[in-house]
Amino acid sequence: MKINFHTIHLIDEISIKNRFNDKVFFCYLYYINRKGVIALITYKNLYGSDGMMTARFSGSQKKQQKGLRTMELMQWNAEKYHEHCGRVTEHGSKLVDILRGMPCVTVLDLGCGTGVLTGEIAEFAREVIGVDASPAMIDKAKAAYPGLKFFVTDALSIGTEWENCFDVVFSNAVLHFIREQDALLGNVCRVLMKNGALVCEFGAAGNIAGLLGAVERACVNRGKAYSLRFYYPSEDEYRLLLEKHGFFVESMVTYDLDTRLTEGESGLRNWIEQIFCVEMGWFEAKERGEVLGEIENALRHALWDGTCWHLDNKRLRVVARKKDTSTFLEEK
Repeated sequence: MKINFHTIHLIDEISIKNRFNDKVFFCYLYYINRKGVIALITYKNLYGSDGMMTARFSGSQKKQQKGLRTMELMQWNAEKYHEHCGRVTEHGSKLVDILRGMPCVTVLDLGCGTGVLTGEIAEFAREVIGVDASPAMIDKAKAAYPGLKFFVTDALSIGTEWENCFDVVFSNAVLHFIREQDALLGNVCRVLMKNGALVCEFGAAGNIAGLLGAVERACVNRGKAYSLRFYYPSEDEYRLLLEKHGFFVESMVTYDLDTRLTEGESGLRNWIEQIFCVEMGWFEAKERGEVLGEIENALRHALWDGTCWHLDNKRLRVVARKKDTSTFLEEK
């Protein structure tokens, strides 16, 4: 069964028994729009085989569930991400350098991916915890850094269990994947101690503008209802949002970042198939190749230097601190 992944709601993590062969699988339950509940079995089963299964439940079960949280489900491939998007982590090391000059006792790495930056933070922080919504990413992180703590959870789920626990919430190249920024920043504020810092960097207004336009045109030309899934704010927009949720901004800067894709001719399509996996999943293999070719042709003049593709990134780098609660309430 092929699924087009859209905004979905994570309900619960369960285990189920396959009624055909009695094998037990770990899975997540998701509520997709109003079409009922579907279980996406994303882990290896207990007998070691790979792949993904689906099991549909009645929509009425959703009414019995509490604590729904919205997330964008993207089929992250940890190996491909490390291979094709590794430059994102390299740039993130500069963000880690900001933490080196701060008192970092406990740090939450939000959207830790394969754990590379979590490992760097562990060199100077007393305790660091990495969380990511992708089981594949967390599996790779645990294998690479067995002495560190990693958990599968999305950014819209953190909060209650870690209330007032962290000096720093760190996040590199993640927050633009989360459109529910009010819920996100509320959670980040909740897990930070008083005067704790949010240190993050993500896509800013105008990020990969040419690529976004080319992807949209290629999808719309084929009758697909494309809409932007990412969140790229301006400085003024994000400053107001942070202040709304009890932060004061220490520093905020937008800068251009030329990201060089190192895989030659195939570099751009490899990156698109990872980051735009939802949109590329709308097409069968032959048509997907045509879509990718159309996007490459549209961008070749601007982004191809003869040997490598480049991404015209714009980044928003933020250091913001949680206000004293009593002061914040008085101001409101």
